[in-house]
Amino acid sequence: MNIYLDSRKICKGDIYISINGKNNGDKYIKDALRRGASFILSENKGKYYVPNLKNNLNKIIIEKYNLKKYPRLIGISGTNGKTTLSYNLNRKLNEIGVKSACITTIKNVKNSYYSLLTTPRNDDLIRILVDAYKKGIEYLIMEVSSIGYKEGRVNDMIFDLGILLEIDSDHLDYHKTLYSYHEAKIDFILSCNNFVYGRKNIYSKIEESLHVKFEDYETINPPGRDEIVHSSPLVVIDYAHTTSSYEYILSKYRMKYDSRLICLFGFGGNRDKSKRREIIDVIKRYCDLMIYTNDNPRFENPKKIIYPYIKKGENIKIILDREKAINYALSILKDNDVLLIIGKGHEDYQIIKDKRIFFNDKTVVNEYFMNDKS
Repeated sequence: MNIYLDSRKICKGDIYISINGKNNGDKYIKDALRRGASFILSENKGKYYVPNLKNNLNKIIIEKYNLKKYPRLIGISGTNGKTTLSYNLNRKLNEIGVKSACITTIKNVKNSYYSLLTTPRNDDLIRILVDAYKKGIEYLIMEVSSIGYKEGRVNDMIFDLGILLEIDSDHLDYHKTLYSYHEAKIDFILSCNNFVYGRKNIYSKIEESLHVKFEDYETINPPGRDEIVHSSPLVVIDYAHTTSSYEYILSKYRMKYDSRLICLFGFGGNRDKSKRREIIDVIKRYCDLMIYTNDNPRFENPKKIIYPYIKKGENIKIILDREKAINYALSILKDNDVLLIIGKGHEDYQIIKDKRIFFNDKTVVNEYFMNDKS
């Protein structure tokens, strides 16, 4: 018997828990019953109502799965750098013989659990804890997003170590204020048994907290983070989606190369709009040409995502079809040019309205140069 928050996963005898997210979870009760759910719990008043269900969700799931022990948890929070640190910390622990795993949105990473969400939903996360303990994993590393924390996904879990990286501005579509966004991250860190913070010498701080000694402090970029996918001309893909992460990646390549710097980028639809103008200003400061294209437009009109944020005379070309935009950018490259394709990094999909369509920036680049040589 399993417990699911997604009715589509229900099999005969499973329990369906109805929690409201973007939709009212009760909309899927009939589907859960049709699939054979033996029991229904709902946070909405009615036949299946359970008071304070959302606050007590993890307690209920932990009890049903009889989760009495689980690996020591390391939670990483902050605006930028969570995935890179998680990826490298997991690698370093395994290199010194400490059995470790991480939860990541990047597919096919060694010693990891893949999750579509930065912080998995309650039921998925607890199943990962169950499996990790069975496999004898000593440390489980995860990124704890501000939204994941506020939504209670890590409630009733004891974190041995919390790591706080620098905090910028993000997710204001959810948190509404910068204060609320920062508060969520700090509240999580203070709930951990131990915590370290900062970016400088972070590995030495972690060593001290975990009582381990790493072989070195070398950092390797995970897939989709400052990843060189073609060398001449130079093409780089990156997952940057905040003002500070754009500032970092663009300034790095501007200082390193005197040649023409081209930035292809987009903005996620139905997400934080407060940073759009700021990001464009950063790109203008460092780049010779801007190419705007779709990121994940979702239900927002793709044209309306960008047009309010550009001015007459700005050196920007708009090609909403992402594949065409990338191919155009590649077609105008000269040998010494640098092209930064920013925003989606490792992701292998685009979200257009409510459809998740396969798409990968690196695949498009590789296919272009493969065809160019043939």
